[in-house]
Amino acid sequence: MRIPAYAAYYLPPGPVSANLFEFCRGLEELPGLSLHDPLLHLTMGFRFKDEHMTQVLKEALWEGPVSVTLGELRVFPRRSATALQPEEYLVADAHSPALHSLYARLKALLPQSKRHYHPHITLAILSVGEGVKFAGDKRFEGIQISLTHFTFSDESSRLHTINLSIPWFCWQCMGSCRLPPMSSPIRLAM
Repeated sequence: MRIPAYAAYYLPPGPVSANLFEFCRGLEELPGLSLHDPLLHLTMGFRFKDEHMTQVLKEALWEGPVSVTLGELRVFPRRSATALQPEEYLVADAHSPALHSLYARLKALLPQSKRHYHPHITLAILSVGEGVKFAGDKRFEGIQISLTHFTFSDESSRLHTINLSIPWFCWQCMGSCRLPPMSSPIRLAM
């Protein structure tokens, strides 16, 4: 299956992501469960065009590492043309002025730009009605995370990850844009 081009911050390894993933593993008894992604992430947007990816990367580099405070758990319907039955997302809210600032700059590049941006980490996809018992749960509220790794894919589904905590220097503009040279592929280990 081809995944549309997207941009996201992946949670760094550590106690917070381990606790979130352990919570997800505890949901395995629920009917219709689908763990969303073993690498928990916070999506910034999807369906970017390849010609936009340099701008997306530049904006992420300008923002740098992002500090996020987790909020309560929430449930919302999943809209999917491929789902055989209605489903819902179980998410942990994520609060960060920097995420809203970055999204405001990326919004013009997104085809679904009329949508309201509500930062969150998707934990699971559940059958409708299964998530209601978790809505409003505050077990992760107030936990802070520094997101340092920005991942984006191109329209061919190739993934690229950059570590935003490393200072970049662009030889083309002598450092004023902080953009890494695009002549070489950006594939840094997380």
